[in-house]
Amino acid sequence: RGFCAFKVSAQCPCSMGFVCDAHCFGRGRVSHAFVCVFFAFVCVLFAGQKVTSVTKKALALKSDCLEFVCWRASVHEETRKSLRLLVQHLCTKVHDKAEFRNRVSETVSRLVFCMSDDMVGPMVAWIIKFSRNKRIGFRVFSLDLAGELLQKLSPENTTLDATWPIDLLAMLLSRTSDKAPSVRAKALQQFASLAATACDTASHAVLADMIKKVLCTALPPQTPGLAKTPTEPTNASPVTPAHIATDASVLAGGLMTPSQMGEENFLATLRRRTSDEKSAVRKAAVQALCNVIVLPDQPSGFLELEVLSRRCLDPSLSVRKQAAMAMSDVLFVMPKDKSVQRAWLESVFPLVMDREDSVQRKTLEVVSQVFLEGILNADSDLAWDLIAIIDEEPELR
Repeated sequence: RGFCAFKVSAQCPCSMGFVCDAHCFGRGRVSHAFVCVFFAFVCVLFAGQKVTSVTKKALALKSDCLEFVCWRASVHEETRKSLRLLVQHLCTKVHDKAEFRNRVSETVSRLVFCMSDDMVGPMVAWIIKFSRNKRIGFRVFSLDLAGELLQKLSPENTTLDATWPIDLLAMLLSRTSDKAPSVRAKALQQFASLAATACDTASHAVLADMIKKVLCTALPPQTPGLAKTPTEPTNASPVTPAHIATDASVLAGGLMTPSQMGEENFLATLRRRTSDEKSAVRKAAVQALCNVIVLPDQPSGFLELEVLSRRCLDPSLSVRKQAAMAMSDVLFVMPKDKSVQRAWLESVFPLVMDREDSVQRKTLEVVSQVFLEGILNADSDLAWDLIAIIDEEPELR
């Protein structure tokens, strides 16, 4: 009877505090009372994920429920012990649809930060274990959740000696070798978003340092669900589709052997993902690699520039356009770097003669921005530097 009262009162979250307090004083089991309350809130926190469209009323009710849960967690220590069950239930019941995954991941990330410091670590460990679930939808959601948690890192909600952010980032990067192409692409997209955030503001310097540290870390031992990293010929031209990796073990979902992983790190995996058999994965890897190159105080990556240059000749239209935009972004961030200037001229400039009209138009826009606007801008020498390189090397004319 008490649980039914909770479900009815869930339509008015403000009254749940009184209901819960009455239940606690009557029976003396605080944690049990909050478990009942939170499970009554589950359908509300999903904000109507079983319907095709979400109404403003459902979103407002979900916001009220979330505010109530966070408030109770801040004033009652016993409430935090029940948050773990609520988070796990939300993770395992989320709908396999991008709109609902994003909304639930925002809710779960806020609930995680309502936990005490000694509870966040075990909760993140469970999320890492959850990322190895057999269901693709669960693995994709764990990546959305990892991205949300890392995006919201701040001194207010994370202690300096906390190790879970690095573990979570390592988990996200390890999923770039998942057997499922959709999971690999999602992991690369989330990592690219994190790297872009680290580049944008000085307040995310901790995130930038953490990314650079994890990228140089050796790959962990074999993990279920990881596919073998594809190899790409280093001296071969990637013009034809035959150079897109189609290793049988990747397609079959094989695992990397310890000897193969011994010389690998996450940065090398990012480079190799640009040769993935799926164009969506290659496109996401190109953007991720671009954001890594432009990280603050990041040494010029000659290998990374070479990889991006090759992708400008990719058989896939979307990958070529993404690679051209990535190379241009690197050029604008590092306009004085001679190696970047030369790589841009050798890879992007020839795309004005691409076989696809859309690539030609996009390249012409970039070329106009670099040369015409650069010449008119008296504060920039980029256009003149590029013209000097073209004048010195006849093959670039």
